[in-house]
Amino acid sequence: MPDLDLLAFLGGLLLTPGPTNLLLAVCAVSSGLRRTAPMLAAAVLAYLSVMVAVAALVALMPNDSQSAVRAGMKICAVL
Repeated sequence: MPDLDLLAFLGGLLLTPGPTNLLLAVCAVSSGLRRTAPMLAAAVLAYLSVMVAVAALVALMPNDSQSAVRAGMKICAVL
């Protein structure tokens, strides 16, 4: 029977939507937490790099163009 910590971790992952979280949960169950750690680190770094790229794009836009920022955020969300 798995540890309660592992079940709590998997429950927390599955409560947040997204295919990455499901992939991490399946990997943790099938391979264990030690082998899942690099995949988790890669997912966190990927999310951070996307956030930094979006923030850099928004910083390049003029401050008075709220509609352009909204449109840019929608485009980034779709991508």
